[in-house]
Amino acid sequence: MIKNYIFCTFLLVLTFSLAQENKTTLIKGKVIESLVINDSLKESVSLYLPTSFEMNKSWPLLLVTDLEKDAAGTLKRLSVAAERRNYILVAPNSLRDTASITNNILKVKNALDFVFTILPIDVKRFYAGGISHGGRFASLVPVFIKNVDGVLSINGTLANMDLLSVESKSHFIGLTTRDHYSYAQMLVDEKVLNASKFPNNLIVYDGSEGALEVQEVVKALSYFDMALMKKDKTYKDSMLINAQFETDLNQILQKKKAGNYLVAHRDLLEMEEVYRDLVDIDTVKNLRKELRKNKEYRMLKRMQEGILFNEGLKKEDFAYYVEEDLQTYNYNNLGWWNFKLSELKKELSSDNPLKVQSAKRLIGYVNALVDDQIDIIKHGYADDIEALLLVHMLKTITAPEDYNSYLKVISISAKNEDFGTAIYYLEELLKNGYKDKEGLYQLENTALLRITPEFNALLEQYLGDANYSPLIKE
Repeated sequence: MIKNYIFCTFLLVLTFSLAQENKTTLIKGKVIESLVINDSLKESVSLYLPTSFEMNKSWPLLLVTDLEKDAAGTLKRLSVAAERRNYILVAPNSLRDTASITNNILKVKNALDFVFTILPIDVKRFYAGGISHGGRFASLVPVFIKNVDGVLSINGTLANMDLLSVESKSHFIGLTTRDHYSYAQMLVDEKVLNASKFPNNLIVYDGSEGALEVQEVVKALSYFDMALMKKDKTYKDSMLINAQFETDLNQILQKKKAGNYLVAHRDLLEMEEVYRDLVDIDTVKNLRKELRKNKEYRMLKRMQEGILFNEGLKKEDFAYYVEEDLQTYNYNNLGWWNFKLSELKKELSSDNPLKVQSAKRLIGYVNALVDDQIDIIKHGYADDIEALLLVHMLKTITAPEDYNSYLKVISISAKNEDFGTAIYYLEELLKNGYKDKEGLYQLENTALLRITPEFNALLEQYLGDANYSPLIKE
């Protein structure tokens, strides 16, 4: 319950005196990182208000679900798009991928109760969204919380189609790049949503392995707005519709000119769906008909279908062998994994962009598989040291620049007094550019390893200095 508020225009600051008599300052145009909503439960939210925010009108809200302990960081990534579309952003700070769905949903509900109490939210423009695992979790929010009008999932697949509410049918918008590992599954999700007659859009663009593009997030938020305009004419904004239409059409023409026919055709399909009943879409229809007759487009389409089919087979193999190797502690298969990743990395230099994108997706997919297994072992079978050792060895193959897995292998091997393995992974770590000498000397379980000549010789060779170099000279 709000007791009073003071609005200071020149400072762009809102000050609320809440029921608990705690004075809270909300700054417009900046992410507020730790806004306490429940002292007893120690819950807080991150919040973003657009600079145009005023208390005398209602505003759209995007609830952001972040499971990576970086809610404020995620809001900062989305804040530029939110500013351009005048959206409020809120994210509970205590969501965790290791917590139960029930626990996380309860925290989401507490955050929403707080925000709906202190801010004038437009109940017809209330959406959930997130990035990667956060986007996947966001697709569950409408199942448990009523009146969620849509879900924006960035590089995140649907959590579970069986749980989606047939009654609410929230508008699902997926956003991804063609080289992100979620791309292929999001295409499958799109087909399932279409078959179930769920309103949806899939916005695909070319970027660096899921890199976030502000203009694409703006497009997604605009699509939410225009979907509402179709249902409620009182929200119709011709300026927004025409401006976004021109932006989308110009992007497509640029892609078509560059020979990016597959993405251009997909964009045209989405435009037909989004702008139907809002503006004349004959231009869009004619462009799509013209593109479908293009021989190069048809050739690329067939090639893409073949690549995606083969990619699916490889993903099945990877998923099977990751689980099988960890269950049987199959260290001998590390050579196979190294070979497969080497083959994929060779594809990155291919002259065929579709093959390059597929290789990037598969590398990302394998890396995600390994990350999932690390989480499962850490939180479910923490005492299975052998499986933990093997999965981190595998991680050094799938992500050779992720230093943490090398350090884990060195620590576990040293604890097991397997100094040969520890020294091998230490050298691989140093070869890959690791420079933190003091970090190595403080690494858990390595007290005996650190005084060996081999350990210190490697540090002298790669870092130029070692704490126990006299032992080596003797």
